[in-house]
Amino acid sequence: MQLSMQFTLRQIWYDPRLRYSNLVKSPPSIGYVTIDDSAANSASLWTPDIMFGNEASSSIHQVMKPNSYKRIFPDGMVLWSTRLTSTMSCQMDLRYFPFDKPICPIILVPFSSTTKDMHLMWDDEGGRNPITLSVPRYQRRFSKFDLVKSSAGTCSTSGVPGLASIGNFSCIKMELYLERQSGMYLSMVYLPTSLCIMLSWISFYLSKSISTRMSLTVTLLLTMATQIQGLNDNMPQVSYAKSIDWWTGFCMAYGALAILETAIVAYLIQGQETQVDILMHEKRFVKTMMLDKVSRVLFPAGFLMFIILYTLIFVVGNEFIEAT
Repeated sequence: MQLSMQFTLRQIWYDPRLRYSNLVKSPPSIGYVTIDDSAANSASLWTPDIMFGNEASSSIHQVMKPNSYKRIFPDGMVLWSTRLTSTMSCQMDLRYFPFDKPICPIILVPFSSTTKDMHLMWDDEGGRNPITLSVPRYQRRFSKFDLVKSSAGTCSTSGVPGLASIGNFSCIKMELYLERQSGMYLSMVYLPTSLCIMLSWISFYLSKSISTRMSLTVTLLLTMATQIQGLNDNMPQVSYAKSIDWWTGFCMAYGALAILETAIVAYLIQGQETQVDILMHEKRFVKTMMLDKVSRVLFPAGFLMFIILYTLIFVVGNEFIEAT
């Protein structure tokens, strides 16, 4: 639920008190004056009191000195550039995890200046995008997400703690559209659990070997449970079921059904061994054979149907929701 990033924030405003164009002969010999933020005279300039509304922590880069400066132009325009590393709160809807596509906002809002004192806007003059990404699109792949696109717009301060009740504040935001990389989960969750379920079907071909069948199905179920528990420790913890929880829960239930089928066969065989009547022997043997034959078809067909429904609901359905 947090996103860390490194970026450069550039703020531009006009301060008529800082005009010096009338002091410079035409053509101007001075394009601009740069003031290092570490200089003592930098603190005497007025600056906007901008804060990040969903910030968890931030720091200005200090190597080799503070990465922040102000540039003053002859017409009184001031450019303030600062290089930051920030961690932002990003409330993600994980119902489709790990096939989700979260949108993480970065909210900029004044700390004390209301709309009577200051108005924020993006520098999108001429239709240009005020957000510049430092890497090309084909390189925007990170350890867990792909950065699909970004957008800039305005926002409301109603969701910013402490501001809605004390006045109207100007607010702008940047939104990062992310797409989670699901390949890791396919290899670590979906493929191993599917193999465990398929291996449990071998018990349907072992006929009267009840001990072997029971050992196989129970071992596979315990292996799958241990693997799922280890993965859950490293997954986001939320109060609702994620799509991966539906998958693992179904796989556990399906493995338990294979054990139940083996138990039913064991009961029939046990009854067969203690039954004196030869005719009853034959009936029970036929029942066990029929149960195994039916299971050889129903279990794979049921699992295949679940895979199709799961894909339609959590993969295709998520794509449809994003498109609309």
